[in-house]
Amino acid sequence: MTGALIDVHSHVYPPSLVDYLRGRAEAPFIRDLEGGPRFCLFPGDRGVPVTAEFTHLDAKLAFMSDAGITHSVVSPGNPWLDLLPGAESISLAGAVNAELAEMADQAPDRIWAMGLLPNDTVSSAIETLEELAEQPSMVGVMVGTRVCRSPLDAPELEGLWAAAASAGLPIFVHPAAGLAPEATRGFGQALTLALAFPFETTVAVARLVLAGTFERHPDLRVVAAHGGGVLPALAGRLKRALEVEPSADQASVRSMPERAPGLYVDSILFSPSALRLCADVLGTDRVLFGTDHPFPIADARGAAIDLADAVQGEDYERIACRNAIELFGLPLEQPTDLERTSAVAITRGDRA
Repeated sequence: MTGALIDVHSHVYPPSLVDYLRGRAEAPFIRDLEGGPRFCLFPGDRGVPVTAEFTHLDAKLAFMSDAGITHSVVSPGNPWLDLLPGAESISLAGAVNAELAEMADQAPDRIWAMGLLPNDTVSSAIETLEELAEQPSMVGVMVGTRVCRSPLDAPELEGLWAAAASAGLPIFVHPAAGLAPEATRGFGQALTLALAFPFETTVAVARLVLAGTFERHPDLRVVAAHGGGVLPALAGRLKRALEVEPSADQASVRSMPERAPGLYVDSILFSPSALRLCADVLGTDRVLFGTDHPFPIADARGAAIDLADAVQGEDYERIACRNAIELFGLPLEQPTDLERTSAVAITRGDRA
């Protein structure tokens, strides 16, 4: 596995999901505009071109080869099934997950997938999760910051977290529309992508942790997108705020890594120093390599260079591939010392 680099944040839109987005009357939707179809995530947004890399396995594999990415855990991007009436989301979840599994099965040595849950009832979400766990190519679940219309720390989701922990399926938490959209309006989508998305993840995951979810479900594994938002940077401030909060249970006030040993983050920060901070706060065994491909913000080669600049040696190996292998149970061998050295050499160089 020379030069192993595993991308755990790589999006793909299967045919059923594309058809659903084409059929929507308002954003988020796919519209045929001058120059071809575009995915418009926000109202008034011209959107991004829907290239083959959004929808076709061959294009995804070609991108991976060009970027030096050896394996990917792919997942649909937002809006997932959150905007559908509950009953309709059950059938679409089944179709999308079947297409994801078929895609992964076509490249069994390079691709695995995370499935979607229906937006109906918690019991139907649990049933879908358990079905995903029976499929070797489906290694996780992608969710937004609400599941079945409830925030992640809602008591009614306890059964879902218990099922995920029991099945050994990681939950990948991704922002849906961004926090405080009014405050981040303007400047195109720059503030939404740079701030509102990470802020949304930060608050949702912080609530999940503070609700004691990881204490009740010690085998639960959760990946927070985009470096966990600003949670690693503000973990100390959050702890101190709880220490002086009269309503807080002081017996449970501990650091974020102590309260959430099953919390992981991806590396999509576009800054070696920010990536080092995540590794320092959470530990290098809790950080995973990701790109956000095929959205325009992705910079796969730059992400690999940032990783090589941020950490070296065994720490590099962990983030580049070992953590993903262990977390998702990928049937891959761990890299040798020689392969580790080769991987660092490959990623160092000029950005394309």
